[in-house]
Amino acid sequence: MTPGNRRTFGVVALLFTTQLFCACNAGVRLGDESGPPVAAASKEDSATQAPPPAAAQTAAAAQTAAAAQTAAAVPNAPAAAAPAPQPVTPAMPTVSCVSATCHTKLLGGPVVHPPADSCDSCHVAVSSPHPVKGSKTFKLTDEMPALCTACHDDMTDALKKKNVHAAVVAGCTSCHDPHGAKNAKLLSDPVPDVCFACHGDIADTIEAASAPHAALDMPESCLICHSPHASDQDALFVKPQKDVCLGCHDTLVAAKSTVLHGPNNDGKCSRCHTPHGGKLEKLLVREFPADSYVPYTDSAYPLCFGCHKRDAVQTPQTSSATNFRDGQKNLHYIHVNNDQKGRSCRLCHSWHGSNKPNLLAESIQFGQWKMPIKYVKTDTGGGCSPGCHNPRYYDRDSPGRKPATAKPSDAADDN
Repeated sequence: MTPGNRRTFGVVALLFTTQLFCACNAGVRLGDESGPPVAAASKEDSATQAPPPAAAQTAAAAQTAAAAQTAAAVPNAPAAAAPAPQPVTPAMPTVSCVSATCHTKLLGGPVVHPPADSCDSCHVAVSSPHPVKGSKTFKLTDEMPALCTACHDDMTDALKKKNVHAAVVAGCTSCHDPHGAKNAKLLSDPVPDVCFACHGDIADTIEAASAPHAALDMPESCLICHSPHASDQDALFVKPQKDVCLGCHDTLVAAKSTVLHGPNNDGKCSRCHTPHGGKLEKLLVREFPADSYVPYTDSAYPLCFGCHKRDAVQTPQTSSATNFRDGQKNLHYIHVNNDQKGRSCRLCHSWHGSNKPNLLAESIQFGQWKMPIKYVKTDTGGGCSPGCHNPRYYDRDSPGRKPATAKPSDAADDN
């Protein structure tokens, strides 16, 4: 027997002896355990009976150790196969990047942006390690507003509208905190303060107003009239300006009105009213007397004469300044140029809308009396029979003529 074979034989013998010793010890331990005595197994039983679990584990451990010794003792012996590596599931990151030392205030508000639960919803690493002083190691996964519209797709259609809010173009974070905030909709400040951050001139107007617009005191404030993102209307109105105003002031223009005041007809209430607040009653942009009798002066009625020409009331005789004349007698002049009872425009006209030509009112409030005007219009004149005087008529072609049949007509303009 060669020396190499002798070494191999010796190792095998050692392995057999070790296994036998372990098996015997396992049997002794089983007999020593507490409980009723275990009968010794016969040779036949021991040949067929499976070892108890503890013994099996001990024997397996001994075999593994012996195999290792064999591999070490036998030169050029093949190494025991290593167990197949098991897949390791990486530890999941915490809910966010917020910790006791980093980004401590990002999610501090009561309203948290749902994607903020996983920072990689919006951010991606561009370098490591993180952080690096003086540089950014993360960037947004897309530019704004595309980053936001990836989730907020009712917004994609909004951004196709005619007018898009400049704050949206600049980035949604102009108004919204993308992580968490103390205000609804993740607004960085409540409305209207978030609006005033850019529209400081309007904030100054409101602060100085002695006649504020009541809508601004409502919870929705600016959003009652304006869309914060985009609109097909000028000034980001949620609807055409006239419809916005009449949505609250629904009694100003009667439903049966067939004639609208020019600004209403054009849908521009802001020609007469300042929408945010002012110093005049009814939010008027210029003075208009509240009394029924205000004699005419060259400085009176600046609201009306911001659009209408003053020569309609300045001369007693005219052939062209107004159609409200009997021959060439200017009836506007007679009504307003009276030191005692110069009539206000409001005594005859309904300035928002009417079902009468030239915005003539059906009736006016005269103290406690709702006085009917009973105006009729003809092709060359007309007439009225209010409670303030007897029925009177006018005619541009035949002064003082009473029409044969007083019937309404829209053929002429009496202004």
